[in-house]
This record gives sequence, C-alpha cells and structure tokens, in this order.
Amino acid sequence: MDTWLEANFDPITHMPLDGFQHFSGDKNYFREHLKRSRNSAFVQDQYDITDMLTLTTGARLESYNDAGQGVSPMVSLLYKPHKQHV
Repeated sequence: MDTWLEANFDPITHMPLDGFQHFSGDKNYFREHLKRSRNSAFVQDQYDITDMLTLTTGARLESYNDAGQGVSPMVSLLYKPHKQHV
C-alpha cells in the first residue's frame, strides 16, 4: 500500500514549512503496519416538556483499540414560540 502525507509542517518535528511538501518512504508519518478499529453506539431520546418546549438528550460511546473509550453526552432544548413554527 502506498501511503503518504502532504503537509505544510514536518510530521516528525511538527515545525512549520514554507509550503506543502510530500512525505513518503522513511519520512512517512503513517504507520502502515498498525490497524485501528472503532466500535460505537448512539442513543437519543426526545421529551416534550410542553407544547412549546422540547428537551432532547443523547450520548455516544466510542471504543478504540488503541486509545481506549469515551462518552460524548448531548443535551438540547428547543423552544417553539408559535404552534405553527417548525
């Protein structure tokens, strides 16, 4: 597999460069022999507090084989000032 990186910084030192450069071979930033897998799940629910106020909550769980796992919560409150307002 031919993997390369084009960047305006040195991928090893992270120092800025004058312009974009193509990195491959020994200076290849990517580790082609490593594989990354991810599993995720998402749940969301909606609660009508009143005719004009809706609460939405949710969470996303992600699990990476190389970086562990994490949860991203989400909360939203929607106010409809008029019944015909979408």
